[in-house]
Amino acid sequence: MTKRLHKRVNWHIKLFGCLILLQLLFVNNMIANVHDATETDKDSGQLASAENDSIPKVESYKINPKKIFGDELKDIPSADLEDLLQGRLSGFFVKNWNGAPGIQSVMGVNTVNTLSMGIDNRPLILIDDVPIFVDPSQASEINPLSEISPEYIESIEVLSSSLSMAKYGARGANGVISIVTKNGSSYNGTHISLSVSGGVNFEPELRSTISGNSERSRLKGLYNKAIALPGDLDGIQLPMVLTDSLNPFYGYHTDWQEDQYKPRSVQNYNLKIGNSGSFGHYLLHLGYYDDKSPKEDVGLQRMNLNLNTRYNVTERLILDVMLLASRANRGNATSNLFNPSFFAENDDLSVFPPTIFEDDAELRDDNINNHLLTNINLGYDITDNLTFKTMVGLDYETGRRDYFIPSTINDGRIFSLASTSTRQRIINENTLNYRQLINDKAIEITVGQSIIMDDVQYNEITADRDGEGTSNFVKTIGSNYSLASKDGGSIIAQNSLLSFFAEASFEVAEGLELNGVLRADGTSKLPEDQRWGIYPAVEASWDLGNVFSIDNTGFLSLASLNAGIGKSGLLPTEDYLWKSDTRTIGGYDNITGVTRYARQNDTYTNPTSSNFNVGVDLGLFGNSIFVNAEYFSNDIKDFQYQVMLPNTVGYSDEIKNGIGIKNTGFNAALSSNIHFGELSWTARLTASVIANEVTAMPDDANNITFGSISEGRPINGFYMHASDGFYANDDEVPVNPVTGFRVSYAGVELGEGMPKLLDKNGDYIIDQNDKYYAGSQQPDVFGGFGNTFEYRGFYLDALFSYAFGGDIMVQSVSNRYSSDVGEFNRGMFESLEGDTEYYMLRSDDDNVSIQGISAIEKASYIRLNNLTVGYRLGDAALVKYGFQNSRIFITGKNLFVSNSGYSGLDPEENRDAVNEFNLSTTGVPRYKSISIGISIGL
Repeated sequence: MTKRLHKRVNWHIKLFGCLILLQLLFVNNMIANVHDATETDKDSGQLASAENDSIPKVESYKINPKKIFGDELKDIPSADLEDLLQGRLSGFFVKNWNGAPGIQSVMGVNTVNTLSMGIDNRPLILIDDVPIFVDPSQASEINPLSEISPEYIESIEVLSSSLSMAKYGARGANGVISIVTKNGSSYNGTHISLSVSGGVNFEPELRSTISGNSERSRLKGLYNKAIALPGDLDGIQLPMVLTDSLNPFYGYHTDWQEDQYKPRSVQNYNLKIGNSGSFGHYLLHLGYYDDKSPKEDVGLQRMNLNLNTRYNVTERLILDVMLLASRANRGNATSNLFNPSFFAENDDLSVFPPTIFEDDAELRDDNINNHLLTNINLGYDITDNLTFKTMVGLDYETGRRDYFIPSTINDGRIFSLASTSTRQRIINENTLNYRQLINDKAIEITVGQSIIMDDVQYNEITADRDGEGTSNFVKTIGSNYSLASKDGGSIIAQNSLLSFFAEASFEVAEGLELNGVLRADGTSKLPEDQRWGIYPAVEASWDLGNVFSIDNTGFLSLASLNAGIGKSGLLPTEDYLWKSDTRTIGGYDNITGVTRYARQNDTYTNPTSSNFNVGVDLGLFGNSIFVNAEYFSNDIKDFQYQVMLPNTVGYSDEIKNGIGIKNTGFNAALSSNIHFGELSWTARLTASVIANEVTAMPDDANNITFGSISEGRPINGFYMHASDGFYANDDEVPVNPVTGFRVSYAGVELGEGMPKLLDKNGDYIIDQNDKYYAGSQQPDVFGGFGNTFEYRGFYLDALFSYAFGGDIMVQSVSNRYSSDVGEFNRGMFESLEGDTEYYMLRSDDDNVSIQGISAIEKASYIRLNNLTVGYRLGDAALVKYGFQNSRIFITGKNLFVSNSGYSGLDPEENRDAVNEFNLSTTGVPRYKSISIGISIGL
């Protein structure tokens, strides 16, 4: 943080169409029956009660499709909150790419997240108005949303209108997720509730592996192809072990996954104590959650202590205090999750190592977070129309990782890592609110200022060694060991955000309301003359009921329009003060040098987004059906990018602006609540269609790496090389007339048996510039379909999520752990059905690797996320002894997925929609889980 900004702010520390049609037709038929069998009370305009109880009754039901309440998440034990939100909130994209608890899902508001392209589209997340750190801890990598118990949540809302985004200024362009915690205001006297559930996480579907004789044949074939390539391949020869078909090593089919995946338990305990009275109210929550993944050594333990209280100090002075305290422990087992090299390379592989899984138990990967989130609100009514509020919030987190890999499961090499991190965010916000009726028209004005200060520290040290005498069990590496490599470092980052804002709401005419926001944000992340940004927005809401005399019992029973336009921003992902970070590096001839990271750039600016939205809300059939539809457009300019600099400059890189991205789309939601006697049916359907396009690229785009993006295409597109068969011999390969060398790829000249890759620009080098646009991970439509049925205390709740369209890039000879044919690795997988022929590439040092040809597959799916069956215990005997709001239930998660056009296990299993050969971005397969529980209230 610069001294000037420090001084300035120091004192502020104080469809899915078919389902829609089906639902409309069904409800229309039921409503018609109601009107045929009932009389209309002309005085009240409401439907009279039906005499026959078997005829369905209708009640008004209106929802906010971008908001859900905590009761909708009850009975569903979950380690990660965003997993529960998939398919529930309109316009909120969630991709649960990993079945390991505590890993953050890919998520975005009105966009498909493009984190894989180096652009962070994750939304701002608020918990009781405190903006939390959205990225996982750098040490433990635990998802911040894994540290919150769903049992303590009152509501979750997506804020994505132009007005909402401008309200959060430089932080609002990615949208906002607002989480509100429960309090005891709804209780009448003391209330105690206890919920307990336990269940089983079942072994997931596993990938097929190659071992036994099939593995021997595969490895032998690869070696034979390598040896047959033109040129001298010194050192490449068929290993002795592959020539012995009777070797017991190849006599059995050994699947390492069968030893790593077993059914394991999940447990969830929650105790809530609350009260409400003239003094105010309070709610105390104690929670414990233990989710053991079917993958060995993977899981999450969470302990929560949460408190929410209000104290009426005087009639005009109110004090609110919120406290969330948690401890999370995430088991990771990284080494044998992504790279299970169970066998060291030696001459004697005839005997399966009997201690392999015993040594695996020595693997340690402990990841622990301690988290404290709190805010204190003090409100004072100066007059009946004027209120002053001040809020102080704190998000404080410490994390650590203790990581050790024994040599037996790491190719004869031991590895140790220890890291710690501390993150602290302090926020102070002060507002003055004025509200008044003028000529029966409401007016409300709020002015305020806030300051947010971040302090992040991270420390890490690593060491590893290999060779004779390597210990598999000693966790610390002392002076008696000769280290192969060691490294250490630390990062300290500080920044501040100072804001001034004004908000106003005016009732211009009956049913017509105007809202406006004007915000100014200044951040220390930018150069001094670029720090401030201005973010205005205006929104109009028009209730058409009175204007057009809409009958609230007719076909069209409610209608309203809203439209907004505004501007918001994105804080830079890198701190401006990174220019001061220096590190020692190894130089030429083992001479150690010093380098600076990120050269100062005085033209570095804050990305901004121009936003527009228009929407309509409709009530149909006496408000028994509610329809919401909106169009939005977010045009973001000046995304940052990184330019690598020559060594002679003295800096490693430079941050610039210049990428433009535009998101446009359409969100729709439909909900209904129908009663047929004692049977009720509540349904909600959401659908989102979002288009994404790169609108601008910087002038020096050819000098930097963007991860394959180009103007006019989606930011999350796929780019591939075109191929026209294979070369029969070297003479077919085009030769550069200037250099005399054949066309090359990755530094290797193409030749016999290699693919005819298209040289688009004619420079005789196959590289990034020769790829063509092949598809995008962007789905054509995504959303969810939820249904709840209730009958005489029994209830059934089911939530489906879906995505249609979108692509996955699948690499040939994929789903293997290494392309090095010299490794005897139990992680080699069978080729996908229909794979193209692999081909061999040889680097300059004669090492042989396999290069696959990528193919595009569809990522469409329908998933049954949750299914709950329960019974509300309403027996009079229970009520007599003080029990209330009690129930028993059974819940299933991830019970079914139907995917079309994808050859892998799950279309969501790859974080970046790229099925890579080394599985580096593919996590633990998602698994089914079933829990049984009981909740008792007093």
